[in-house]
Amino acid sequence: MENMMAATKAVPHSKSLQTEKSAGRLWSIPFIGLVLFIAFYYLSPGDYFPILEGAGLNKIVAGLALVSVIWSNLSQGRPWMEFRIEANLLLLFVAVLVVGIPFSAWPGGSWGVFTESVIKTLLFVLLMTNVITSRDQLRTLVRVIVTCASIIAFVAVSHYVTGMFDQWGRLVGYGEKEYANPNDLALGLLTIIPLTFLLLLEAKSTFLRCAYAGVIALMSLAILASMSRTGMVGLVFLGTAWLLTMARRTPMKATIVMVVMIALVATSVAMVPALSDRFGSIFDEEKDDLGSRAARLEHMWDGLAIMAENPILGVGMGQSPGAVYARHGSSGPHWEQIHNVYLQVGAEGGIIALTLFLAMIISQTLRLKRAELALMQGSDEGMVKWPRCMGASILTFIICANFSPVAYNWFFYILLGLSGATLKLLAHPDVAGEATAGLNVSPARLRRQMFPSGGAFPIRPSQRTERSPASASLARSLNGLRARTPRDGIQD
Repeated sequence: MENMMAATKAVPHSKSLQTEKSAGRLWSIPFIGLVLFIAFYYLSPGDYFPILEGAGLNKIVAGLALVSVIWSNLSQGRPWMEFRIEANLLLLFVAVLVVGIPFSAWPGGSWGVFTESVIKTLLFVLLMTNVITSRDQLRTLVRVIVTCASIIAFVAVSHYVTGMFDQWGRLVGYGEKEYANPNDLALGLLTIIPLTFLLLLEAKSTFLRCAYAGVIALMSLAILASMSRTGMVGLVFLGTAWLLTMARRTPMKATIVMVVMIALVATSVAMVPALSDRFGSIFDEEKDDLGSRAARLEHMWDGLAIMAENPILGVGMGQSPGAVYARHGSSGPHWEQIHNVYLQVGAEGGIIALTLFLAMIISQTLRLKRAELALMQGSDEGMVKWPRCMGASILTFIICANFSPVAYNWFFYILLGLSGATLKLLAHPDVAGEATAGLNVSPARLRRQMFPSGGAFPIRPSQRTERSPASASLARSLNGLRARTPRDGIQD
């Protein structure tokens, strides 16, 4: 312990000033790399300019962002990379998938899924939780995501208006990757609607609030235009959750909004009768002209059977379509996905991978809820909407992923990184102190609210800010890390 204290005292004052100055900078080099990385993912410029796709610009940007954040951490005397709970669980999840590659039904195909999809999502989560050091950066990144999603929604709606449909009569989405598929388009936009609502709540001017409300309407139109039943279920869930939340405070306002929403739905159905039949096909098989409802239910049973036959490591990343085809032969479906992310993960990664995937979702959801409850005890209600809206996005994914094969899509992992960065900022001493100013609650009571089991995890104490016992307890509870460095200066 004496060595740890000596190491703490030996840190130059200039280096602490450097850390403070870099934390206050918005457009740092690592943050610029992160913004470009996420913008390239959403807008996918390589789909429209093939020369960019061939140059691998997104991989170059991701690599430079990773190198810059490692250099920044080391130059400021911090560990080369911070691994928080969500990152550790994701690393374990990916490790199990990688171990299964040699035993995959097609090792080459599984390796391709890993290099093209999985490694990028892992890198993104690590960058997100290490690069973002201020609420301004987090808010800016959310604005970038919402802006990109607005462009995608606008292109999708324009395709619907101009009659751009595929051979099955479904809407052609955006680009040639994830958002080209109408179902993935709907799910991706659904998870971003709560983030847009977060910006709407934070907007100061009437113009911005109207703009964000218009963006939510545009995304909703794109989801309806996709004719995705998953998207319709998600819109119903988000609308219901919003009305219930509003009814607790202003029942009259909630009633008016409900009437307006019903009128909008009735108008949409009247203008596009196919919407009613499409939504009705969820419950009535006779309304499903393509027979996709029955096929997907059958594939879910296939997923359970495949998981039972391969319980340890599964059939390998991306190999469930081949396993489904092998079960049915030439008389059955050809290379069909299992339209349930949980069954997909279990079939392709085994029970261990499924357990880790569920642990990521449940752990992050509970941590966000605990953060929300703790902040509700403080005087800064402006912080409450961050974990609340992040949790709404993850809950939307939890529900809608029951009907989508999106185990390796970015949708959930973007939310995982964003929520991890949010929890990190809430655990920051300055933010924790701000969020709990004037908090009239004992540390023991706050700790019980955050962690019913009694567990609390310490974080670094601030060298600049004196905190009250309650704010210190909030910071310890939100951080979720036991690891300490010699600079922590904390004696056990």
